[in-house]
Amino acid sequence: MKNQLMFEHFKPSYADQQLCTNHFSMIEDLAPADSTIQMIVKKMADGTFHTIIDIKAFCGKFYSEAQDIASLKSIQIAKKSILGKISDWKSLRFKTT
Repeated sequence: MKNQLMFEHFKPSYADQQLCTNHFSMIEDLAPADSTIQMIVKKMADGTFHTIIDIKAFCGKFYSEAQDIASLKSIQIAKKSILGKISDWKSLRFKTT
């Protein structure tokens, strides 16, 4: 499966789409090498934005979601959460007991 960045129920401006792509690229760069990444940004009926980031890799699954009134803020919150989980995994993956 190919990595995917999707927008549902809205079309971001060109500038916002570029920023979203930059955030997505950073996640791709830091995720495990064999990862499949899906990021979905949805505009909800109440006008808020819900971002879901789902990473599947041989080593496991990483998942985060966030909701905010601004699409980019929602993405930033979800990205911070997922990168924290990846960082935790990286700090433990070669540790011996």
